[in-house]
Amino acid sequence: MLIKKKFIPLFRGLTATMFSLAILSSIGYGIANTWRGTVDSALGTTSYETDVSSAKYTSDYKTAKEVMDELKAVSVQEGVEGTAILKNDNSALPLQKDVTINLWGSASYNPYRGMNQAKNEDAVDLVAALKNHGFKLDSSLETIYKTIFEKNQITQGGGFGRPSGTISAYPNLSAPSYGDYKIMEVNPDKFSQENFGAADANWANKLTGSVNIVTFERPGGEGTTYKPGATQDEDGNALDQNPLAFSPAELAVIDAARATGKPTIVLLNTSCQFELGPIVKGGAHEVDGIAYIGIPNDYQFTGIVEVLAGDVNATGALADTYAISSTSSPSMQNFGGDVYSDYTLAATGANEDARWPDGVSNEMSTSSFGGGAATYNGSGYYVEAEGIYTGYHYYETRFFDSVVNDSYNAKSTTGSIDGAAWNYSKEVAYPFGYGLSYLDYNEELVELVVDKSVNGNVKATVRVTNNSSKDGLFRAELYVNAPYTQYDRENKVEKSAIQFLNSAKVEVKAGQSQNVTIEVPTKYLASYDYTKAKTYVLDGGDYYFAIGNGSHEATNNVITQMGKTGDMAGSSSKVKVWNNGSEADTDTVTFSKSKSGAQITNHLDSSDLNYYLPDTVTYLSRSNWSETYPKNYNTINGGKGVSIASSSKKDEWISNMRNEQRLVKTNDPVKNFDGDKNGLTWENMPASAVENIYDPWWDNYVAQIPAEEAVGAVAHGGSQSDILTNLENPVVKQFDGPAGFNNKKMSENNKDVDPETEEGKFKGNVHSQTLEGSSFNPELAYRWGRALGNFGLWAQVYNIWAGGLNVHRNPYNGRNIEYLSEDSMLTNIMGREFLKATLEKGLLVGPKHVGFNDQEYNRAGVAVYLNEQKARETDLRGFEGSIEDAGALAYMCAFNRLGATNVAHYKELHVDLIREEWGFKGLITTDMMSNKYYFNPESCINATITQMADFGGENSHLNLGTDGNDATWTYLSPDAIKNDNALVEQARQNMKYQLFAFSQTAIKNIKTYRVTPWWETTLVAMVATFYVLAAAATCFLAIAYVPSKAQKEEK
Repeated sequence: MLIKKKFIPLFRGLTATMFSLAILSSIGYGIANTWRGTVDSALGTTSYETDVSSAKYTSDYKTAKEVMDELKAVSVQEGVEGTAILKNDNSALPLQKDVTINLWGSASYNPYRGMNQAKNEDAVDLVAALKNHGFKLDSSLETIYKTIFEKNQITQGGGFGRPSGTISAYPNLSAPSYGDYKIMEVNPDKFSQENFGAADANWANKLTGSVNIVTFERPGGEGTTYKPGATQDEDGNALDQNPLAFSPAELAVIDAARATGKPTIVLLNTSCQFELGPIVKGGAHEVDGIAYIGIPNDYQFTGIVEVLAGDVNATGALADTYAISSTSSPSMQNFGGDVYSDYTLAATGANEDARWPDGVSNEMSTSSFGGGAATYNGSGYYVEAEGIYTGYHYYETRFFDSVVNDSYNAKSTTGSIDGAAWNYSKEVAYPFGYGLSYLDYNEELVELVVDKSVNGNVKATVRVTNNSSKDGLFRAELYVNAPYTQYDRENKVEKSAIQFLNSAKVEVKAGQSQNVTIEVPTKYLASYDYTKAKTYVLDGGDYYFAIGNGSHEATNNVITQMGKTGDMAGSSSKVKVWNNGSEADTDTVTFSKSKSGAQITNHLDSSDLNYYLPDTVTYLSRSNWSETYPKNYNTINGGKGVSIASSSKKDEWISNMRNEQRLVKTNDPVKNFDGDKNGLTWENMPASAVENIYDPWWDNYVAQIPAEEAVGAVAHGGSQSDILTNLENPVVKQFDGPAGFNNKKMSENNKDVDPETEEGKFKGNVHSQTLEGSSFNPELAYRWGRALGNFGLWAQVYNIWAGGLNVHRNPYNGRNIEYLSEDSMLTNIMGREFLKATLEKGLLVGPKHVGFNDQEYNRAGVAVYLNEQKARETDLRGFEGSIEDAGALAYMCAFNRLGATNVAHYKELHVDLIREEWGFKGLITTDMMSNKYYFNPESCINATITQMADFGGENSHLNLGTDGNDATWTYLSPDAIKNDNALVEQARQNMKYQLFAFSQTAIKNIKTYRVTPWWETTLVAMVATFYVLAAAATCFLAIAYVPSKAQKEEK
């Protein structure tokens, strides 16, 4: 066939175009393949199918519907047991049957439901819960708020904790990022205005309700932090108040409700404590009833209304102290933080850091995830100079000393709310652990047994007597007052005057009594001495164990037993005294070794600012409240803050800020770079290896991993754990979810669940962490863990980052929504029971965030300075129950620094303390790896981190970037690590930890099969098609250039 030369330009263009499209398609396929997990997640596809037919762990339920029903039931029970009645005057509660309610406040109609609400089709809000129960709502108020919502719409982008799209401006459900919080509430004076209700001018006189319910919210969420004093009204005008105080408009709503002459009840929809002064007894806007309802998810409102209606006894209690104004508390003296005076010393110019030859700054990133510009994220810091005295540990201890220990200056004006002598009644509205019961009862501490051995327990027996005519559930709380001795005062060992230990609930029939046992490990009576013994010490002397409705009643019971007079009547029948010998005898031995047999000693010295600048920080001590009350260490040195240059350890300090905890070595050749060929696979794992991580099989197994892949698997832990060369291990997808597997349905992976049924559409992230905390019921935490485990088995998903176990340092951290309490022991016990239950069902659950995620502002790099007693007895104790006591097999690190060191790089924390002391044998992940200058693989590997969360998939290699280098850390490559045997071997050991954790769960029996999703088929087809077309065009072009026979003869 003769092809004329006039077609040559056409074929030339087609050839170039087809080859270009083929190359672009190949590149696109390569990118998609590298980020396979992310693409699958975005498109709702899967690249792997699993066979779980031989699963070791099985569900407690025969059908998916039973699993769904249990999750719903647990959620309702969280509402039932977590609702805390704080004030109940004038018979405001329980509500009378079939009563009509005046429902006030925009949050009553549009409550805050958290950043992880499931939003199932049958989710129940407050309005629906009240109506479902048979209550009637005043229709005029309902119409007014509906009009307000319809006529005041805004459009906003989404984000953590932020509703997105076109939504009502009322209320403001988006917490601030350490900026102004606009309180969106409508003053009832505006209800007659067109845009604010369009109501009849005489609307207030037409209300039909015989009781008022008013709901106020304060939202939270990841990346959010309230800023004291940064508050605006609905018009954007600055308010002279804190954002957790009621705004003038909110108080106007209360006053309008009170003006009806009917009982008024306020519901608190928050995880950040309101300043309740105006509405409590004696307040200018005092109401009849107050109830804490936390952050309900899909079904908790049903349980909340059951409590309000009196169907069940009220048994919830506050997991946080509600102060009149928390801004005068010790922890708030160093909140938010600021920068070092000379933080730029850690910045590097061109070629000063071999890893980053273009130079790196040391500014704090403007993103809460720490991404963006090239920066070490090391300029910000704050000092937790309050030590252990946060929440009730501060308020109750200072109150106790104001009564019992005059010489400690507890009554001084320092730190008081009004500049006068410190007075508990002026400081606290409602104490930790406080919650009223509808049913009259009394309780007595009838027996106490203390086993003073390293694995011993304290066992207390509480007799609860139901004096009412109705059967009901009751709550019992156990506290202890430990001696504060001369040894403690001399060696800076601090003691809370009252410490919560554990709690339990018990059903008691009308007119009868029932005993309930409360247990807690004896080790938690010991205090950490970081200056002399450098281990846990148990003081001699008398230990007063007390029960009571909250920390303040327990404290008063102790004071009464001591023969003193507190500010309320105490009872000696609620106290038992255990004597541990003379106060002069301090036991520094019994609890100096952990259950694993490891010696317990200081590992976190560099977390203290005094490590770099000796004698700079004075930590709060009850031995002298006035002289040690915290100052702001961000404003020392004439307001300039801390100076790095003045430290004798300046170089070490700067190196830590530059995240140089471990650098790649060049003089230690890798012995088996390509990995051994042992023929060991996941499926032929022997029983001895399943039972014991120290079985030699494990080292031989991971020795098969090629060097660059061992390092790459840590560096690119992603949203899934990949199949590693030679190992044939399963792919394990990871899920986030403080409320459960986020938006995961049981029908997505399980073909036996019909996706068109209710259970097939059901999303299981229906938990409320706040209401679990205020339930004070470890059995409920266990039940939630069991339900989550069953959901995982049915949904065939087995790895979740759940169980937020940081403590609430103060009310201003928006992330408090994910955490249980201000108290480390309540967090410890609830976390322990939750983890225990999930492990029983084979779920790999990783609590978060270890540790010290005390604020979200500047979280990605801010340095948190504190002493080791503070570290161990507050935040770390919250995790100790789940990791050491329950045997958790995973956890997630925090974003922030501990001292000047990235938490994910802090080897002494993860290896010496958690792995060695606590006996942890599992996997560790970073939080989201969003800044390659802040996180680095070599330092993470050194700290035994097993995966860095880069949200990739099938990218466990160091050669996926240009020129065979890593795509993120360009200074890393297979060639770069070939002379660092220690790094490679540690990476293999880290994979051993991770794979061992998998083997202990339902993951063990997964068989992974690769399947081809539609997007891969499409991309492969596109690549093939374009190459075929390019080849065809090339052929035609070649033919056009080759002279035909006729053309040759003509020549």
